[in-house]
Amino acid sequence: MSGVLMVRCDLHDRTMVLKSCVGREGTVQTTTVPNDRGSRRMLIERLKSEASAGGAEKMVFAYEASG
Repeated sequence: MSGVLMVRCDLHDRTMVLKSCVGREGTVQTTTVPNDRGSRRMLIERLKSEASAGGAEKMVFAYEASG
């Protein structure tokens, strides 16, 4: 799975807390961003850059289940 950027998202009303890494051996990065349209757009671009820098060909994004 070294060619995969894995992202875990804990979604809240006002924020998103994300943990991401490339592959199983990658360094886990924790990021908190506002939960609004502009921040989500910037987050998508940042994740694309992170995937590219880590050599990831795919991205897997999972979020916490909600009610």
